[in-house]
Amino acid sequence: MESHTSQPTVIVPHTLQQLEDEIKNELINILKNSNFGETLEKYGISGKDILKVQCLLDLTKIEVSNTVNNQQANKLLQTIKEQNTTFRTLSLGGFCNPCPVPGYPGGCWVA
Repeated sequence: MESHTSQPTVIVPHTLQQLEDEIKNELINILKNSNFGETLEKYGISGKDILKVQCLLDLTKIEVSNTVNNQQANKLLQTIKEQNTTFRTLSLGGFCNPCPVPGYPGGCWVA
């Protein structure tokens, strides 16, 4: 007869780190596709690492969507609540003008 034992859920910090990394990647993509370089150029501003972005991820506000039946998300929320984790700070690199990569005359985001 086989023994069925429950294994502890190891979600945080790995899944929380994965969530943070994906959020950072989304923010970087937004900045890469923005007109930020053109805005700087309009005012005659250039330089390396002009912009650094920092934001707070408020874990107390996270809810699982009603349209998603996601066991992993529910486990993540439960683990966050158990650990009393509230805020995580996310920091991103900077904007570089001029860009070290050819083809981006308005500057580019370098992570």
